[in-house]
Amino acid sequence: MHGELASASPVLPGRRHVLLAGLAGLALPPLAPLAPLAPLVPLVPLVPLVPLVPAGAQAALPGVPAQAGGEPSAGVWRATLLLVRHAEKEAGEDPELSAAGRRRAAALAALLAHAPLQALEHSPLRRTAQTVAPLAAAKGLRPQVADPRDVAGLRARVLALPDGGALLVAGHSNTLPAACAALGAGLDRLDAEGALFEDAYDRLFVLTLVRSAEQPPVTSLLELCLPSGA
Repeated sequence: MHGELASASPVLPGRRHVLLAGLAGLALPPLAPLAPLAPLVPLVPLVPLVPLVPAGAQAALPGVPAQAGGEPSAGVWRATLLLVRHAEKEAGEDPELSAAGRRRAAALAALLAHAPLQALEHSPLRRTAQTVAPLAAAKGLRPQVADPRDVAGLRARVLALPDGGALLVAGHSNTLPAACAALGAGLDRLDAEGALFEDAYDRLFVLTLVRSAEQPPVTSLLELCLPSGA
């Protein structure tokens, strides 16, 4: 008939019943039991978000309770002491700076142009006064004269600085190591007598002191290389 597709392999009427009878007697293997579903992994609880610090506020230091508004506790105090040896000098009993020393003094002023210094000190000798003179002029500060051997007095003045205060002291090869030691910092590269080497004019020591109500002052030391200015 038109419009219908003929079967490719016609099944004769007599053979259909034989095929069905053979299938009915066939023994099929039993179906394997389904494996049990694995238990669901519990969801990991979400980590709570850390609250953001408001703009303009400071995060509290570890172990230091914060005041209202996110400000650190008023019991935390920080101050900075900068120690530098006088620059290169001429010969003599109380010599002035040499040309190289004046260039290094100018380099010191340029290096610390943006440092928040509150005070400058130097020994009674001219070479230390001339070392801090360019920096004093740039900062508008009046240097104070202090005995460089009085390390106890220096320690007391540093601890009396306001929070965030900074003091620079110009001393000598045989006074700076003792000043550092009085504030809890030790220096290396010293000669047999415990002083800076004679040709060491490029060492600038930055001591940072931190004190809180829970602990005495803790000092960290950073050494910078003071350029020659040449």
